[in-house]
Amino acid sequence: MRRIPERTIRELGWQRLLDQLRDRCATDSGRRLLATNHFQTSAEDVEEMLALVSEARRLIQDATPLPFGGIVGLDQAIARLRKDGVLETRVLQDIGRTLRAFGRLHGFLAEIGSESPLLSARTRLLHDLDHVYGPIEDSFESDGRLADHASPNLGKFRRRVHDLNEQLTKRMRQLLDSAEVQRYLQDRFYTQRENRYVLPVRADCAGSIEGIVHGSSASGATLFVEPKALVELNNRLKVAESDVESEELRIIRQLCSYVAHEVEAIEQDDLVVAELDGVHARARLAQQMDATRPMIAADAALALNAARHPLMVLDQVPVVANDIELAPAKTLVLSGPNAGGKTVALKTCGLMALMLRAGCHLPVGPESRLPLYAGVHTAIDDDQSIERNLSTFTAQIAQVLTILADADQHTLVLIDELTTGTDPGEGAALAQAILEQLASRHPQVIVTTHYERLKALAINDDRFVNGSVGFDLDNIAPTYSLDIGLPGSSCALEVAQRTGLPPGIVERGRELLGPTEQQLSALLTELTTERRQLQQRLEDLRAAEQLARTRANELESKRRQLKERAQAEHAAQYENTLRELQLARRDIVAARRALKQHAPDSTALRSVERDLSRAAEKLNAAAPEPAQIATPPLDTNALRPGDQAYVRSLGGNAIIESIDQRGRVTVRAGIARAAVDLDELFEPLRGEATVKRLAPPLRPAARPDPANEAPKIERTIDTTLDLRGHRAEEALRMSDHFIDQALLAGRDAIFLLHGRGSGALRRVIREHLASHVAVQRFDLAEERDGGDAVTVVWLR
Repeated sequence: MRRIPERTIRELGWQRLLDQLRDRCATDSGRRLLATNHFQTSAEDVEEMLALVSEARRLIQDATPLPFGGIVGLDQAIARLRKDGVLETRVLQDIGRTLRAFGRLHGFLAEIGSESPLLSARTRLLHDLDHVYGPIEDSFESDGRLADHASPNLGKFRRRVHDLNEQLTKRMRQLLDSAEVQRYLQDRFYTQRENRYVLPVRADCAGSIEGIVHGSSASGATLFVEPKALVELNNRLKVAESDVESEELRIIRQLCSYVAHEVEAIEQDDLVVAELDGVHARARLAQQMDATRPMIAADAALALNAARHPLMVLDQVPVVANDIELAPAKTLVLSGPNAGGKTVALKTCGLMALMLRAGCHLPVGPESRLPLYAGVHTAIDDDQSIERNLSTFTAQIAQVLTILADADQHTLVLIDELTTGTDPGEGAALAQAILEQLASRHPQVIVTTHYERLKALAINDDRFVNGSVGFDLDNIAPTYSLDIGLPGSSCALEVAQRTGLPPGIVERGRELLGPTEQQLSALLTELTTERRQLQQRLEDLRAAEQLARTRANELESKRRQLKERAQAEHAAQYENTLRELQLARRDIVAARRALKQHAPDSTALRSVERDLSRAAEKLNAAAPEPAQIATPPLDTNALRPGDQAYVRSLGGNAIIESIDQRGRVTVRAGIARAAVDLDELFEPLRGEATVKRLAPPLRPAARPDPANEAPKIERTIDTTLDLRGHRAEEALRMSDHFIDQALLAGRDAIFLLHGRGSGALRRVIREHLASHVAVQRFDLAEERDGGDAVTVVWLR
């Protein structure tokens, strides 16, 4: 793709839009990258960027945007390191925090996985730099000071300095308390000069206290004397402080060497983060504009639905959305009154072409399509003509020459008021000649005009299409609505008359037009009025259709509410029954324990079994009906192992494993298996995962075998509850319910499938199990049963 001309950038206002993008960046590197590298270089890159922006928008909508907190610019620090420089501690800590933020972003991208595959794939481009930022973070206190444990010697050296300061302080206090010394002092205090402890001695007592003079006060009345008795201690303190400084510098150099060793990886990560920041900025901009991901038109047909000028949307200016269509190699001639929106429509198309090159979503309606133009040329403003000592006409012709030299079938050309500023007759003829020459090179062209000659081109030349902007003559105001296929009238005489120009002048203008031009102007005005009336009727019909649709939706919503209310009441009744059953949980657990510990009395055992059977029947009767899935029956004659089917009793898809001679089918959902009848099988649901868990009707507990004290525990659909994807509160409620079912069914153990993930759900479940009255113990499942993704629970 070709370089976008500077004139196009300026005339379409691209720099303003780019500033809006950069303002939404979170990092300095993101802003710098957008300033220099905003356009994509190929159609593949554009498609990928559009898809990345879609993923980033979903994250924003879910209130989980890409995390960029803690990232600072690294350019200057890296440049200094490349010169073997030593960084300031503040800069070094900034690098540590930034690299940790890179790691945090890496972890976030890894977690979003299948939901945002393109963003998640960026984890392959980021490096693990824990060995760099880890030591940096460990070496500093929260206040930015090097920690004593930053090296084996630093703490020892600092303690030596501290001890020497304590000794010197103690000796100085002793001297201040000495009557022999006090009489020579200017005041009763001690201080430091050149980091050595000194006493303030009166100048007239010089020599009275033996020692080294380190200076005097501004008035000269006081001398600062280091007592001879403290010289050795002060020397030792200076040496100790020097040791601390040397050790701190050594540590800083070592930490800098860690960073310097990974400079290339850090720069690569910084570039990846900058690109992700650019994606995030595009997503934020798209959200604010209520934008849509456009389709790239491979056939070069432009079709923008409900298009709005991006900068006007961002400025919160009321915008009339318009449908803009242009077939390949066609020229759209836009006409209509001044200030009616012709130039806005022109710039809207151009700016959106540049936004697509940058991989941005567009403020358009669904199903909008736009070619990926190799070149975009404009001739809109004449602000530069005066600076170049050119007339408006001459400047425009110079730009037309540039456009003619570059125009081809991959180019979009936008021209505002072609060949104005000269004789109207000659200008119109020249404009037609230029447009015909442009059309022969097959670009897509949009040109605005008031020339009747150009409006007539579409009559005999199918390379040209008319378009017009509307004007409300009753209110003397533009409607800003765009109509493709119909030329527009400038409405100059009508507007002049309605705004108060004397009627005689207006009538004289009509006479000077001539009968042909009068008829054409009147016809265009009439067509414009009729088109506006038809448009109003169409809008009224659409409004009526929308009202009918809204009322139908309201009725459907009320129907769903009534259905949901009935289901909720049924579910509430079921929950009440379940609560009653849970009150008997302790008794059931106690009965199970007694049966395991003692030989049961047959009469008592039958009584317990009858009670449990009645409870199970009551619970099954109260359980809500499962949702019925509408799917056609399966052709069982062609059924083969490995096929997929929807199993009604399981409530989801499963894989066929085998079919026996009696018509019983063994199916597998995950690692669990079940046997079902052929009439249970239906066509599989498309896009649905296999069944997560089978929850069969509750059955009374079978009489345990006293001889079998350690029954084999096998994970099946019946004994497994899948909690993945559920919130903690919901998962705990489901676990309690499943335990109740297991107790009534006489099971000794169940399996809770919580997955691995971050481990949060597993932790909550196990904390709950630890205090559960019916739980004897729990542990990780064996590897064949899912390992640390599954918790096996033994019941009392």
